[in-house]
Amino acid sequence: MQKVMVRDIATMALTESDGRKLRKAIEASLKDGETVELDFSGISLFATMFFNASIGNFVMKLSPDECAEKIRLTNISDLGMDTYLHSFENASAIYAQQETLIKISDITQSNITDN
Repeated sequence: MQKVMVRDIATMALTESDGRKLRKAIEASLKDGETVELDFSGISLFATMFFNASIGNFVMKLSPDECAEKIRLTNISDLGMDTYLHSFENASAIYAQQETLIKISDITQSNITDN
């Protein structure tokens, strides 16, 4: 497991641009097949847009389950965890909608080619 100290990337977990910086650090670890531990020691301010730009991207790209397996959060406050979970749940809902749209498209395409 590769450990990423979030405070080395951003002093606060607030902005979309800092979230994108964290996303790059996560991507590098995942490319190596590693799981990632995000250590939030020293971070006390959080915003949903930070998590949307960083981890939410992986929820929609991989899947909620795979994201939860590969990315771990440690030393995060209750406020930070609540903010993260809000972002995670939103991204999970979007992922589910995408899956449903793909299934509908497949069924429609199958019906068109069968006729």
